[in-house]
Amino acid sequence: MQIREISPLEAAQILRDKGAKLIDIRECSEFEEERIPGACLIPMKALAEEEFQEAREKVAIFYCRSGRRTSLASSIIARTGFKEVYILKGGLIAWKKQGLPVLKKQDKVPYLMRQIFVLLGIVLLLSFFMALELSSYFLFVPIFIGAGLLFAGLSGTCLLALLIAKLPWNKKPHKYKIA
Repeated sequence: MQIREISPLEAAQILRDKGAKLIDIRECSEFEEERIPGACLIPMKALAEEEFQEAREKVAIFYCRSGRRTSLASSIIARTGFKEVYILKGGLIAWKKQGLPVLKKQDKVPYLMRQIFVLLGIVLLLSFFMALELSSYFLFVPIFIGAGLLFAGLSGTCLLALLIAKLPWNKKPHKYKIA
């Protein structure tokens, strides 16, 4: 199956004209933070397990935040069996730049990456002051955090994000279905 990248304006047209299914492949916390109206969530990690039986004769548009994850998952997306498959070029970022509508979360639970940044900031600041006041051994904490960030950047897997995602306020059901 051939997958075509389309602009946000083309995607809006296809959604309007063909009644396409809009599928967000980001994580639950990102989807809850903001999303394109009418999108359903099937995270990239669950994409290969999804059968899409009820949607075989439909048109689908897949998107993520920037388009990177959908490009990485294109081989999985190609096997979904939709009649026509599109990837939103530039993802949600490009969609918003075109002034197209977005639903945003209203409650106060911070987005997963914000939680990580706040936690790392607190730990780094505390370890710095503890190294100044108590022992230089506390300087190993920033080294450990730096190594973790380097690993996350190189591998695309953030172990801290995986742990924080398991906190009760970040848990969502992990079975998704196209309506």
